[in-house]
Amino acid sequence: MSKLIRSFACLSLSISLLFGCNKDETDLDYLSRVDVEITDKEGPSEMITEDESVEELREIFQKIKWDEDDSVQMPRKEDVKATLFLRYNENEPERLVEYSISFHQQDDNRATIIDHDKEYVGALDQENSTRLKEILLK
Repeated sequence: MSKLIRSFACLSLSISLLFGCNKDETDLDYLSRVDVEITDKEGPSEMITEDESVEELREIFQKIKWDEDDSVQMPRKEDVKATLFLRYNENEPERLVEYSISFHQQDDNRATIIDHDKEYVGALDQENSTRLKEILLK
């Protein structure tokens, strides 16, 4: 029985080393770019690739307070659709995560964010919402 447990432990370790970490969690440390589609504007989406802007967006997105129990509904039509590109490994394609973002002027300029991948609803405080709006809608 002990050999079986040891063998299973070695096999599990080998598989985790071979396939890497669980990528079900969005690890924003791997954010490489953000595509932004302004929903009331026609035309192509904008790409944010500058290191400084990507780093600032990474910091803002990490401050989102997610509510996993809230139903996934936007209070109104989103202002922005943002696609986050996460590159976990240079030899693999980027993982895409889609956010819908609404900015609420009547609610102290706070933002509501929906993560379509996990079906979570999130919110940002006023300061981070204002800065996110400046970056995405420039």
